[in-house]
Amino acid sequence: MTTYAKYARLPGQIVMLGFGSIGQAVLPLLIRHLDLPDEPITIFAADANGAEIARESNARLVVEAVTPDRPAEDAWRAFMRLRHWQAGSTLRPLYDDPATRPLLKPEAVFEVENGLALSAFDITAASMARGDWSDAFRRLFERFDYLIAPTAQVLPFDAAQAWPHEVAGQPMATYHEWMKGNCM
Repeated sequence: MTTYAKYARLPGQIVMLGFGSIGQAVLPLLIRHLDLPDEPITIFAADANGAEIARESNARLVVEAVTPDRPAEDAWRAFMRLRHWQAGSTLRPLYDDPATRPLLKPEAVFEVENGLALSAFDITAASMARGDWSDAFRRLFERFDYLIAPTAQVLPFDAAQAWPHEVAGQPMATYHEWMKGNCM
């Protein structure tokens, strides 16, 4: 029997949110390479897909949505505003310089122009919404010690494509949306 190196010890309740193809691939790796407590990993998923893999891995699959008690759209809007403000502030000197502005890719111009449109009130409101979202996640940790949320919205794509303009048939309004699951 092959013995695998254990890279970390995670004592406590481990929860995985979602059990799509990425979660199903990650679970055996977690079990193989982490020193886990005797208590099984609990997986909360929207459906029973992967039940066999969970059973083989001695994980408990619960078909139930576990979501923070704040609307995700508020967090997304806050993320976008804060990103425009932070990235736009960094890129602004290049944007303001007539010699370098034409060298900026459209996504960089998009960040600067959306950042310039924000008021101090917008930034404050976004910071407060981000704080509310952080508090909602903190409350999840009142139930769980570790939270694993494997995600990938798209498969690798051609490097010549700046970003996926459609995911699962849904058009992306901005270049940020294809990575929404990772940004939240």
